[in-house]
Amino acid sequence: MKKKEGIIQCHLCNEVFQPHECINTDKYDGEVKCPNCKALLSIKLVKGKLEKRKFVAKDKKDITKDITLTAEDYEEIARAKEKNDNICKTGHSGE
Repeated sequence: MKKKEGIIQCHLCNEVFQPHECINTDKYDGEVKCPNCKALLSIKLVKGKLEKRKFVAKDKKDITKDITLTAEDYEEIARAKEKNDNICKTGHSGE
């Protein structure tokens, strides 16, 4: 089995990697973590190609601590997690 080439390159360590297998590489706009240095990157993939890449944070200390989540935020997070779990189980979003 031939190993796929990476399509994402980390800003910090220059590691080139594939996104997690549950991520739809034809259409994805979200965050991924570099497997080498653990940097958090915001990316946009369209038809298997990287369209956008932005550094978000290196570790917890780089993320703003003054975030207050509302009940609506927690509900949205729960819906997103459920949708992601369904995509991982079925291979599609059901949309």
